[in-house]
Amino acid sequence: MPNQTDVGAAFAAALARAEHHRRRSPRKVRVRLLTQWGEGEGLTVQARIAGRGEAEILAQEGLGVRVIPWAELDQRAGELPALVDAAVEEIEAAAAAAPVPARPSHVEDSVDWEAYETIAEAAYAQVLAEMRPLTERAPASLSRAVALEAVFLGLMKAAALASVGAGMGKDEAREMLEDAVAELLGRLAEGHRASLSPRLDA
Repeated sequence: MPNQTDVGAAFAAALARAEHHRRRSPRKVRVRLLTQWGEGEGLTVQARIAGRGEAEILAQEGLGVRVIPWAELDQRAGELPALVDAAVEEIEAAAAAAPVPARPSHVEDSVDWEAYETIAEAAYAQVLAEMRPLTERAPASLSRAVALEAVFLGLMKAAALASVGAGMGKDEAREMLEDAVAELLGRLAEGHRASLSPRLDA
């Protein structure tokens, strides 16, 4: 029937819009077209973004959903691409407006800072112990600098996973990385100055 062809074409156009948004968005928006029966039955458009923390997950509750009842589908099928756009826009706005999570150490009371620093230094020492073997085992086709860059990328992925587990936002993680780089450069500078200082027992 002609109406069936129209619905199929609109469905294909909606899927194309969903794929467009998935590719466009740095957050990889996921759009699904679902068949829903019972309460609120109809063809359902559902957009979601993987929440980076509880705040983003809660901010999306009940949003990013559009429904065309089955009885109206033949007449309203042409709205599907626009409904995909509207659902995505709504869910992106909700995620963007969610409170930015802070470092747990900045919001929790009575943090044991001595234990905190001990773990941080232990993690640093363990990573350093693994870096040399990783670069030494790198293929000969990679220069030492490129191998170290690859190690850095792997460490950043691990750090990102740890930040997600800690419920931190990307801005907090970026700030911690900048602080760590500044601290390391300071250590290197201190070591360089110490190597240039005259020995007192010379």
